Amino acid sequence: MGRVAFAALFVAGCLGPRAKVCDNGVICPEGLVCTGLDNPLCATQEELDVCKGKPDHTACSTAAVAIGSCGGQLCGECKPEWLECRYGEWKPMMSPTDKQLNAVWAIASNDVYAVGLEGTVLHYDGTAWSSFATLGAAALSGVWGSQELFISAETADVFHFTGTWQQSTLSRPMFGVWGAATNDVFAVGLIGATHHFDGSMWSTQSNGTATWYAVSGTSASNVYAAGAGVIAHWNGSWQPTTMAGDVFHGVWASGQDRAIAVGTDNMHGLIATQQATGWDRQTVDQIFQLSGVWGKAADDVYAVGDDGTIIHFDGASWSPMASGTQNQLRGIAGTADEVFAVGAGGTILRFSPR
Repeated sequence: MGRVAFAALFVAGCLGPRAKVCDNGVICPEGLVCTGLDNPLCATQEELDVCKGKPDHTACSTAAVAIGSCGGQLCGECKPEWLECRYGEWKPMMSPTDKQLNAVWAIASNDVYAVGLEGTVLHYDGTAWSSFATLGAAALSGVWGSQELFISAETADVFHFTGTWQQSTLSRPMFGVWGAATNDVFAVGLIGATHHFDGSMWSTQSNGTATWYAVSGTSASNVYAAGAGVIAHWNGSWQPTTMAGDVFHGVWASGQDRAIAVGTDNMHGLIATQQATGWDRQTVDQIFQLSGVWGKAADDVYAVGDDGTIIHFDGASWSPMASGTQNQLRGIAGTADEVFAVGAGGTILRFSPR
């Protein structure tokens, strides 16, 4: 008997008669078993049983692991980067950049894009975030996509990805982009800049002289643009509503002729909700500015802003959510199952509504 085996048996004897010695010499105390991995470890029988015959990245749970994932036929702790790991609170995700991220858009829970400073474009595939592209030195301000991807830039450009990148230079710096379809896309920006893409070319639309920071809609005939002192509604032409002194940095269309815009009244965070009788305003006194808003439904809406602020609307009132960061959050979007927020320092957060 070799020295290693003898030593293993000696220690196993000290740990109890039911201790197990794995093929690689690892000793598992009573109550644990050797895993079937190439380099065996000690695990509970439950951790092995729940993942038996299941592929990696299958959600699992045990008495010891509440939120787990199968890996190598073993149930282990989850990571926020893995889509199967669902959390009922906001969790930070590993980010491949420290550049400020300005906007995020989710085509699907495992197909998410974020954009930011210095041409940064990131992609999430359900297991990790990675660099997708670097579009020059542009400050990228907005992103929207379905089968194709559109990104607005503060260099007056809109980038269009269809497998290769196409770059269109518009009239002025652009701050937001949204589409009803890949041949029905709106982009908005500085000093009234409002453009529409019909699938082949961009055209200019008349939409006043305000600077527009965000655009969102539910259909080709129900689109909102929000900006400095005004919110405009498109239903074949742009119809503005003046809101002097307010600056809106985010907007989300909640339904036909219904929307929520967020920003600042130059002293406090501001929320404006469109009602049948007009726009209802309320302030969020604890912060200076809200920067982004997105919702799953009219009674399930999220807004983000300064100092890591995240607030949630349940149809009756807004309430704060713990974000775990003090970084400014600038964009938010999601799907029916997942919500993502992005911001300063490359911050990326994820929340899985229950």
